[in-house]
Amino acid sequence: MPDLLPAATVADAGFPADLALVFAKDEPDRNFLAQLLRAVGFDATFKADTVQQLCDLGRQSQPDLIAIFSKGDDVAPQVVRHMRALPDARLRSRPILVVCAPLGVTEVRRARDDGVDILLCRPVSLNLLRERLAWRHRVARRFIISPGYVGPDRRHAVDSLPIGVTCRRGAAAGIDSLPADAPGSVLSQATVDSVFFSEG
Repeated sequence: MPDLLPAATVADAGFPADLALVFAKDEPDRNFLAQLLRAVGFDATFKADTVQQLCDLGRQSQPDLIAIFSKGDDVAPQVVRHMRALPDARLRSRPILVVCAPLGVTEVRRARDDGVDILLCRPVSLNLLRERLAWRHRVARRFIISPGYVGPDRRHAVDSLPIGVTCRRGAAAGIDSLPADAPGSVLSQATVDSVFFSEG
């Protein structure tokens, strides 16, 4: 468990921190993610462990953020795709944060292409969490609805990338040479960012 006391709130960074809806299959993971979000200023009262409960609570609470805890299995991608396919336009377009186990290239690309807004790998830095949430609020991104993709616009101007992210195209980041399918291959957060913020 990280030290949750010294972190400034998201509101201090310019994000109007309000209500986060937390999803995880297991109660300890839900509590952990809720504690992280509270540490940066969110009200993380609403927690769900099924997709149906997540949708019901989402309609009831109208959250400002949907936060999903992933253990690296197929549960989180299925939840993200379900949320992006909802008929409720407001809930469908809510920013989605995924906190996950270390991932490989294929999983990071899938998260991006499923419509995730923020992807952070454990162990989570509170400073990075706060910066990414503030970035997501600060940078206006169109919400795209198309036959092949529903989610935030995946195109980024160089000056609109989060702090510390410098590469935005696959070739520039060396993404094509990464071992996408190598057994046990996982990426650092910096490399996750290079893949996640690339344009394919």
